[in-house]
Amino acid sequence: MQQRTNMISSDRRIAFLPTITTQPDWDLVVAEVAQKRHKESFWVSLYSTDAAVESLHGSVAVTRKYESVPVAADGGPEFTVRLLTSSAAARTADNVSAYQRGCVRAAVGLRNPHPWPAMAWMLHAPAVAVAVIRPDQLDAVPDERTLRSKPTPVHSVAFSPAGDLIAYGAANGLVRVVDAADGKMRRTLAGHLGDVLRTRFFPSGQVLLTVSNDLTARIWSVLDGSCPRILKGHTRALTDCGMLDRGKSVVTAARDGTIRVWLCATAECTTVIEVDEDPINEMALLEMAKYRPDEFPAWHTYKSDEEKYMAIAACESGRVTGVHLSTKAEQFTVTYPHRANSLAVLSPDLLAVGYEDGSVIVWDMPLRAQRHHILVFKTPVTQVRRVSDSAVAVASADGLLQVVSWTPAPDGKGSEYAIPHVLTGSDMEPVYALDVAGDAATVVAAGRDGTLRVYRCGADGALAEPATKTKTITTMLTAATRRLTTTTTALAATRAFAAATTAVPVSSAKWYGTISATMAARAGGTPGQPIDELIKQDHHEIFSLWSQFKQTLPSSDTTARGVRAGSSEASTLSYGGNAEPAITTGATESSSGPMQGDMDADSGMLAHRARIANSLLRAIAVHSVAEELTVYREIGEVRGADVMQQLLADQQQVKEECYELDRMAVTDPDYVPRLRKIIKELEVHTAAEEQHELPELRARLNDARLVEIGDMFQAVKNKVPTHAHPAAPTKSGTLEAVVGMLVTPMDKLRDMGREFAEGVGAKGKQ
Repeated sequence: MQQRTNMISSDRRIAFLPTITTQPDWDLVVAEVAQKRHKESFWVSLYSTDAAVESLHGSVAVTRKYESVPVAADGGPEFTVRLLTSSAAARTADNVSAYQRGCVRAAVGLRNPHPWPAMAWMLHAPAVAVAVIRPDQLDAVPDERTLRSKPTPVHSVAFSPAGDLIAYGAANGLVRVVDAADGKMRRTLAGHLGDVLRTRFFPSGQVLLTVSNDLTARIWSVLDGSCPRILKGHTRALTDCGMLDRGKSVVTAARDGTIRVWLCATAECTTVIEVDEDPINEMALLEMAKYRPDEFPAWHTYKSDEEKYMAIAACESGRVTGVHLSTKAEQFTVTYPHRANSLAVLSPDLLAVGYEDGSVIVWDMPLRAQRHHILVFKTPVTQVRRVSDSAVAVASADGLLQVVSWTPAPDGKGSEYAIPHVLTGSDMEPVYALDVAGDAATVVAAGRDGTLRVYRCGADGALAEPATKTKTITTMLTAATRRLTTTTTALAATRAFAAATTAVPVSSAKWYGTISATMAARAGGTPGQPIDELIKQDHHEIFSLWSQFKQTLPSSDTTARGVRAGSSEASTLSYGGNAEPAITTGATESSSGPMQGDMDADSGMLAHRARIANSLLRAIAVHSVAEELTVYREIGEVRGADVMQQLLADQQQVKEECYELDRMAVTDPDYVPRLRKIIKELEVHTAAEEQHELPELRARLNDARLVEIGDMFQAVKNKVPTHAHPAAPTKSGTLEAVVGMLVTPMDKLRDMGREFAEGVGAKGKQ
């Protein structure tokens, strides 16, 4: 790419927001009291980011003594609570239906704010809650206990342009379109083989685009359920997609670090943009006429749809970059030392990004600087969606869902931040998917618990219009201007960030004054890193070595594999001008084949290639065995023995192939094809781990346990074999550990011999 730009940052403020939790079924408590007229209660809790400040816990008593009196709520000495219904009649009459689930909200505030700042927020319960049922369960709908014990995780949701339909993608290729009003199923779209990670409606609302970790994107007709186009070309899981203009072309992003533009009429890949092999977690599109109106004025004539848009990618390393689809020129790049999970374009200049450390940062894209840095959660931010130019809906890995807003401070210095709306219903289960309707008054969310929840905030409770303003105090980070290059790894950037920052408390908000010990421990590197972060770092190291290895190959062997248009079957996609496709029947697929160039004859390059290859195989071997000995048993307890056995089988296959490859010379004609095959298998294996197993561990285990396993993992890595030994048993237990201790010394000597021979050979050629 062109015009590489480093991040430009300056002294900035971090707003530390408290965590607000509420009993998930509080609205059911209100409904039962309205119907039975007896006293019940639900709990509300606030947690500070500073351990020195005690958490605040309260019980809200709900009563209704007489039929002619509306339901009342009393938050005791901690909270003020006022119940609001969608029916004015319920406030004066015995309209029990007005208090049914989904019809009531609660305005909550602090009765005695000290030592907490004054706070108030609106509680929203889901108006529609639908359990996602697998196709094989439709004939005999399982009971509620079965749905809770074996849920179908939902990874993506999307409103149609009119807001009347919701499309969701779930595990095992499940795609459905449901009615937004009542959740009733309209259409099931069958075809994907893997988890569906993103769903997007075309502008008409009659066509749907989906992407999956089965390495395909599919275009569907919502009207009849047909799939006339299958797009193939990515080499790792597809994570996001979008449409250009009215849908003549579509864009996909994937964890292979590429963004691809496809022509819907032929399923041909017309553009491939590489983002430095940095896995892309989410993508957004922004019109260039809005971002650069001086370069793209209203009278500008566009040569293609690609020229109209910039793609913005949130990457695994924490980098967020914008690239012009037509010229592939980099428009901006900003970095942060934690994984970028989600993003939302707020305005032509502002971009909100949610990170793994629980932060939401609002970036000024043209200036490449932070406007706002808000620590929203103690757990990863999984989703961020635009509510307005100054508000976002945010979801977390522990089931929290809320709106965060900001306004300029009255004195003109800094900003005031608020949590005006809290959306309840998820009980500590990660929220994977989130979307906000165009009117900013309806939200849909779903996640690991397999329940689709629709929230209707109503005209008087629209998310874009906070009910009350909640002031929070910010903390100044006194640090010199830092430049973090886009090539810096996430771990190195984290260390630099931790070393360069110190927190200074603000006088009127003492409990906001310091960064938590947990964040500091994570920023400091090993020891004390959670196991999921260590595994992701190993994955990053392995694929970085693979990237270095490819650079030593002849240019003919490192040429990007483009997508070749396949043959078209009986059906077509017809277009009228620039309109989106009018879908008929049939399907078209694209295919690609490997190309192998000749090996480089230069001895110095061969020695360099051999060193990188040995390092790569060594990293794979050490990571595989250490993971089996320390992590897979935990995964088996969390996700079941079947999942653990499948992971062990995958590891065994890779170890066997690495063992055979380790006995070959890099000059062998079969060496590169075999290594490519191993890397492709690892891409599928690591994608499954990072999207399923590791989030499960993060959700089920506490931080202390994750760090404990991480320390064990680091310790074992120093003792396990540095070469693949497929004869060692693939069991997470003592026997493999013993075998590892026996062969490790031999492997160390083998490594030393290789490095010595390669060094002598390289010097001899100088």
